[in-house]
Amino acid sequence: MTNVRSLVNKLDDFKFSVLNDNYVLVCVTETWLNSTYPDTFLLNGLSDYVLFRNDRSSRIGGGVCIFAKSDLDVILVSIGSKILEVIAVRLHINGDFYVVVDIYRPPSCDDFCKNYMCDLVEHLNI
Repeated sequence: MTNVRSLVNKLDDFKFSVLNDNYVLVCVTETWLNSTYPDTFLLNGLSDYVLFRNDRSSRIGGGVCIFAKSDLDVILVSIGSKILEVIAVRLHINGDFYVVVDIYRPPSCDDFCKNYMCDLVEHLNI
């Protein structure tokens, strides 16, 4: 997991690290992405990966995404939170299921937000 504070500005270094270390799954927070950056742009040079993303739409900053090796048995999990920027995937590995959740908690997150985040993860029953 990494907090990049603008993935586009660090995309070459990010791709180098992902490929060099042969990561299977990478969770990214504070992507600062929006619809002007298509998946094809972000995945250029990462042909062995698929991308799941949840961009912030209301203002600049935030956003989360998950890069996963394309040979993984992975599917997007629908969460639909309007309070937090969150994305989740379900992995099927050797007969077992795992859920990976990527959550961006902004500095302004109050106690309600923190409790919501904990409840969300705790009650994620897939």
